[in-house]
Amino acid sequence: MDPAPRILWAIWLGPDPRPRRAASLQALRDQPDLDVRLIREPASLELAGHPFHPAYHHLHVVHRSDYLRAYAMHHYGGAYCDVKPLTSTVRAVIDDLNSDDDAWAIGYREVTSTYVGDLHHELGGYLKAHYRAVLGPSAFVFRPRSTFTTEWMRELHARLDYYHEPLQEAQAAGCDPYAAPPQYPIRWSEILADITQPLCLKHQAHVRFTDRIRPMLKDYR
Repeated sequence: MDPAPRILWAIWLGPDPRPRRAASLQALRDQPDLDVRLIREPASLELAGHPFHPAYHHLHVVHRSDYLRAYAMHHYGGAYCDVKPLTSTVRAVIDDLNSDDDAWAIGYREVTSTYVGDLHHELGGYLKAHYRAVLGPSAFVFRPRSTFTTEWMRELHARLDYYHEPLQEAQAAGCDPYAAPPQYPIRWSEILADITQPLCLKHQAHVRFTDRIRPMLKDYR
């Protein structure tokens, strides 16, 4: 399996960030010994032969970010961080992942069961009870094209197949980043954590945890 490259991905799709966000973004740019890639024009990420799902352009901006981080982790690999304060050195976490031949992903443990999606049936209750066994969604490192990322992209595209027509009708692509129209069909965590967290349980033997890549999760706006 290929190693995770020494790339740090960040995504900012809105207008110029406010001062706190701008400071966090600059701190990511200043991470040492990394190729820091800020995605502001998503087309720069898209690979020939691997087009974005047709529903991508109808997603709310937050869900476009969810899609792009999945795409980057699968096709390129490396580290991803939200634009939030992060004080540790990401390069060391990438090196830790690459030094373990059985590891496909590394990140921080989810910090509270409140952040786990309200999934149906037994899986939802199991995730709530075992939230410390899943990756938090705000920062992580993945090897490219692992079984984990392959299943992540497959499920993501299956959900977008299902929601494609309702997304077109919702017309949410240009709405407020912190709101969505009432007819918008996708729940907040439905195409990110609701996919990755069950996969963490499925592939627990290949997931590693470290708080060195956990960003500040409060008062970051």
